[in-house]
Amino acid sequence: MGSVLVDVTRHKQAEAELRASAEFRERFLGIVGHDLRNPLSSIRMGASFLVASEQLPPALERTASRIINSTDRMTRMITELLDFTRSRLGSGIPLNPAATDLGQVARQVVEELELVHPHRTVKVTSTGPLTGNW
Repeated sequence: MGSVLVDVTRHKQAEAELRASAEFRERFLGIVGHDLRNPLSSIRMGASFLVASEQLPPALERTASRIINSTDRMTRMITELLDFTRSRLGSGIPLNPAATDLGQVARQVVEELELVHPHRTVKVTSTGPLTGNW
């Protein structure tokens, strides 16, 4: 009869530290995502005020409208980041399908790309209905 003893204490400690580090990272992402909403709301409100003033030349009004659309997209991305963080920390992801026009979503993305890359041409074509609960 023989026996072998292996001390796994260090291994278990390393696993616990790794789990704690991952949880810290997830919580940190959640905090950062949550804190980004306030300045983003201020940017959106400022751009909305400019559009509502009706005193902007058309080119600047389009730019302010793009800012509004971009901040809305960023807000959705932050919400998705927070959802991801919640899913990793165990509280689940809330799903709220809503009526959406995917054609409009694609047009907003194209407008943002055109703003960032003014010398590029982006063309989107689609067929069939693009509205639904997504």
